[in-house]
Amino acid sequence: MNSRVNFNELLGPGFRFLDNEFRLDKSDAKFVDIFHTNGGTRVFWGGHYGHHEVLGHVDVFFNGGERQNGCPRHRTWIFETLWCNHGRAPAYFIETIQSPLAFPTCLCDSLDNYVNGNCPCTEDYITYAGEHMPHSTRGTFHIITKSGKPFGQGPLMNVSLPNLKFQKIIQLPLNSTSETIGLTTTNQTMDTAVIKFNNKKYKILFRNTFNVKEYPNDDILRMALMVVENFKKQEKKFQN
Repeated sequence: MNSRVNFNELLGPGFRFLDNEFRLDKSDAKFVDIFHTNGGTRVFWGGHYGHHEVLGHVDVFFNGGERQNGCPRHRTWIFETLWCNHGRAPAYFIETIQSPLAFPTCLCDSLDNYVNGNCPCTEDYITYAGEHMPHSTRGTFHIITKSGKPFGQGPLMNVSLPNLKFQKIIQLPLNSTSETIGLTTTNQTMDTAVIKFNNKKYKILFRNTFNVKEYPNDDILRMALMVVENFKKQEKKFQN
């Protein structure tokens, strides 16, 4: 069985009435996360070319999962719908690869409950959609995006992962424009990645050897959160 399958918008027409044996669901991998951006039952008159049913371990509904902010409204031309609403799912996922905190999604059963504040969108009920989502995540999540790039409402980052040669280092220099943040001890050999955030560069250290065959793990997400927390502490310190 595959470790993970991410599906950037399931096709609806021709698949919504099939048994799960013939379409993707959470039995197809240890972790299946699905992005919904153009689901619904009205294919020709509503322009719904995606799937609205919850089928994964995690289902993320962007802007309700039917139409996306910034896409043409009240038009059903197939190229407009597929190009914009349906095509937003891979665009969102690509954005998360280098910006892990771009899409903080809230555990919630419907868009109405989400926008009306009926779901407890606190730290315990939020996950970050996309490439770096922890595989232990479960449930249905909702989020509202921006209408243009970058689409995510979360902190904008640029993450550079270690290369495939797994270059080892023992010590990293510190200067006015870079910092080293990590969870490892100083006598260990470590792999590094770089996070650029708020015009500052952070070199992050992995607890374990970075192994592309076992990736993803939670290190990138955890380090991104540490960078933001560190920035908030520094900002508060300067304000005081």
